[in-house]
Amino acid sequence: MACRLPESGPIVVSTSGGLDSSAIAATAARLAPGRVRALTMAPPEGMPLVHSSGHHGDERPFVAALAAMTPGLSLEILSREGIDPIERDPTPLFRLTATPLSLLAGLGWFLPTYRRTAELGCPVLLTGAGGEGSVTHDGRDLPAHLSVRGRWRRLQAERQGLSRHAGQSPWRQFRSTVLAALEPSALRAWRHGPENWYRGAPLRPGAEMGPFEPERVVWPGVVEAQSRPVHRSRHSPESVFARRILSGVELANPYRDRRLMAFCAGLPRDLFMRDGVPRAFARRLFADRLPRSILENRLKGRQYPEAYHLASARRAEIAAAIENLAASPSACRVIDVARLRRPLGGAGRAAADPRGDAASGHGAALPSSTRGAVAGLCPALGRDRLAPDRQIQCL
Repeated sequence: MACRLPESGPIVVSTSGGLDSSAIAATAARLAPGRVRALTMAPPEGMPLVHSSGHHGDERPFVAALAAMTPGLSLEILSREGIDPIERDPTPLFRLTATPLSLLAGLGWFLPTYRRTAELGCPVLLTGAGGEGSVTHDGRDLPAHLSVRGRWRRLQAERQGLSRHAGQSPWRQFRSTVLAALEPSALRAWRHGPENWYRGAPLRPGAEMGPFEPERVVWPGVVEAQSRPVHRSRHSPESVFARRILSGVELANPYRDRRLMAFCAGLPRDLFMRDGVPRAFARRLFADRLPRSILENRLKGRQYPEAYHLASARRAEIAAAIENLAASPSACRVIDVARLRRPLGGAGRAAADPRGDAASGHGAALPSSTRGAVAGLCPALGRDRLAPDRQIQCL
């Protein structure tokens, strides 16, 4: 952590209120008291949010408790002010990166954090990304490991603990943590078909790009089913380049330090889960610097919680973008445009009431595949500025 802190000037941390980023902010404040600024994105007060089980939409209570417990940590809450211009027309980014950017709305959600970091004169933004591969690993691979090793008594204890904390039956926990982990990948593909993203993508048959599988690190002397999943970074090179262009800020992820990951890979598996409590190692390690509201929180923070509300306000604009995409024969050979139209309820309905169902928080109920295709592909593909073969290559 210390090697990633600048010797002078402000230190800025993107703090979500979760375990990972909160620990980064608290540790930085200990190493450099009075210099650390925690930036937290939160929806505007009173805006309708999407509610779902297992998630919360506002980080304010968690980061407020963190700031109250951490001397020398300055907290700043940021909110979006409508739609960012780059979300309405990402063509400049498309021209610079030559690649459609996925999760463009997510980029717009975090842009205020990047820009505020630049305003504070800090070229580097610390984040809590990558903790799952090191310190904050949740230990959910432990039941499969215990099953392979024949440690049935310990397995039963962990199953019961998982059931208590997750509110699920022991059988469901056994099925999701043991049977699913031990299932061969070929059998999983036969039973479930394509991966979730693959099933949700509005692609025509024959235009598949293949299922995404997380990389797996196989430790010496263990079977593949016991290996810990290490997901690729969500920040693709194109997305990182886009952030540099828009804000001039670099991201630093202390959890992805090779030395730290190598150290955590050598720790016993049962450190990461105890009595069915995931992330047990991190909860004990950071108990002296994080409030109980964060240490005991089992909910996940929802990024961009006002997505559907803002999408409802743009129903007519999104419908026009889909029709613009439909005008490209090359794009229609790859994308199922009719499927993109369905969440809007038809072009006529999309233009009728731009507010949609915003009052209930459900918005236009656009799936991520629709938002990604429209936001990332339409500006370049629908205007016929690229040759058909180049359009297919970009898709």
